[in-house]
Amino acid sequence: MAPVESLRLRYFVAVAEELSFVRASQRLHIAPPALSRAIRELEAHLGVKLFDRSSRHVALTEAGSALLPDVRRALQDIDAATTRIQRLGGPMRRLTVAYKSDMNGGLLQQIGDLLANEHPAVSVEALLGGWGEQPEQLRQGLADVALLYEPFDQEGLAFELLVEEPRLVALPTAHPLTARDVVSLTQLEAEFAPTPGPYVWQVRTPDGVGTLPRIRDISQLLQLVELGDIVAMLPASVAVRFLRDPIRYRPVAELAPARLFTAWPRESESAEVASFVRVAKKLADTKAKDETLAAV
Repeated sequence: MAPVESLRLRYFVAVAEELSFVRASQRLHIAPPALSRAIRELEAHLGVKLFDRSSRHVALTEAGSALLPDVRRALQDIDAATTRIQRLGGPMRRLTVAYKSDMNGGLLQQIGDLLANEHPAVSVEALLGGWGEQPEQLRQGLADVALLYEPFDQEGLAFELLVEEPRLVALPTAHPLTARDVVSLTQLEAEFAPTPGPYVWQVRTPDGVGTLPRIRDISQLLQLVELGDIVAMLPASVAVRFLRDPIRYRPVAELAPARLFTAWPRESESAEVASFVRVAKKLADTKAKDETLAAV
C-alpha cells in the first residue's frame, strides 16, 4: 500500500476534532464537498470506515478513534521536523536551547561560548519556558535541545545525565529549622506538605493546605518562601545564585539529589545537537572533577 498523503491526514484530524464537516471545512478553508470527498478517498485507501455520518451527526468509528492519536503524533513529528530543518538549514545555523530560567546548572553560557569557538557558523539561542514545558517544546520542534531537571516527560526524547547535585531547602531566616545544620524530611513534614511538583512544599493549615498560586519564576518562588507560605527544595547551583538575607538554605538528609539532563528528540541526527551534547557533557565532567578536587 502506498503511503497516505499527510494532507488527507490533516483533513481527518480536523473532522475528528470538530465532528462536523462544515466546521472542519471552515477551519481548513476548503469547500465541504471537497473535504467529504477527501475523507472518502482516505477511507477507501485504508480500507476502513473512519466516521459514522449522517446529515445531522458525525462520530468517529472504533477504527477512527484508534487512528486519531497516532496521526496526531505523526503530524506533530512532521511539523517539528520542518521547523527544525528551517532553523538549521540556513548559512547561519540556529540551535535553540529550551530551559527554565535559572535552572540550567550554570552551564548554558559556558556551552554557548565553547560552541561558538568550535562552530562559528552555529548560533545558540535560548528559549525560556515554564516548569515542565521543555519536553513539549522539543517535540513540537520549537527547540532542538534542552537543559532540564528531572522529573520530566521522556516520551519521544533521548537524554543524558550531566550533573547530579544536592538539593537544599530554602527557609525563611526566622524559621526555627534554620538553627540546624541539617534538616530532616520528618521535621519539614510536620509543618509543610509536598505539592505535585518536585521543588515546592506548602505550609499546612488547620484546614489542610490552601490553593498554591501559579509560580512564574524563581523570584516569585523566593518571595513566597520569605513570607513563610512555602519552602522550596532547590538544586545547590540555583541556591548559590540566589543568596539573600531573608532566606537560609539547609541540606536535607533524606532528600534525593537534583539531576540535570540534556535532552533532544530521539530521532534527531543533527550534527549541531550532537556537538551541544558533547560540549555539555565535557563541561559537566570538568565541573564535577573540579568540585571533587576542591573538596579534598
